[in-house]
This record gives sequence, structure tokens and C-alpha cells, in this order.
Amino acid sequence: MEHKFRYWDPFNGCMKYSKDFENLVEFFIDYQLMIDGENEPELEFFAQRQDIEGNDLYENDLIRCRMDGTEQQNPILVFFKGGGFEPWQEGEFDSYYSVSYERLVGNIHQNPDIVYDN
Repeated sequence: MEHKFRYWDPFNGCMKYSKDFENLVEFFIDYQLMIDGENEPELEFFAQRQDIEGNDLYENDLIRCRMDGTEQQNPILVFFKGGGFEPWQEGEFDSYYSVSYERLVGNIHQNPDIVYDN
């Protein structure tokens, strides 16, 4: 399992990715500096999946997809729940769908105008 992270930097209006740092320690030092500066960064985890174009998918990404063979009208939100990422996690309290054809269309931070389902 590959450990990748990113965080939304609301002060500068950009995403910072762990892959852009020399190592995870450097990434988390930068993240902590944002917290110490009261900039309220939002840490997000890699969902261990990529879309059909090879883009990494993270928490709070918005994806177009088919669920149980039906094209979804609105993008779906990727989020962590019950030990796994929705909409793929199967669990006791979750609705499990057969999800296919995932395509990244944005995220909730940089694309606040996109209407999505969750």
C-alpha cells in the first residue's frame, strides 16, 4: 500500500501533495507549519485508486462514474468512512455499489461550484 497525502492550503488557495516533497517528514513539517499559522489546512488521504486516466484519487475528490452500470447524473464525492473509501468500501453500515469508469472532475476545494452527490 502506498502512503500518499495532500492538504488543501486555504491561505494560498492551492493543494500541496506529499509527492512534491523530499519525503513524508518534510510534508508533515510543512503541514504542521500551516496549522501553527492558524491557516486551517485540510489533510486528505490517497484512496489507493486511480481514475481511468491514471490520476490519483484522494478524499474530497469528485468523480464521474457508473454505479451498478448506471451513469451518475452528478459527480460522486470520495470520502473515508468505516475503515475504507466510499463509494467503494463494503461494510456493515455502508451501501456497496459496483463502481466503474471513474474519472476525476475536480475536488470540493478548487471546484466549489460543482454539484455532487454523496
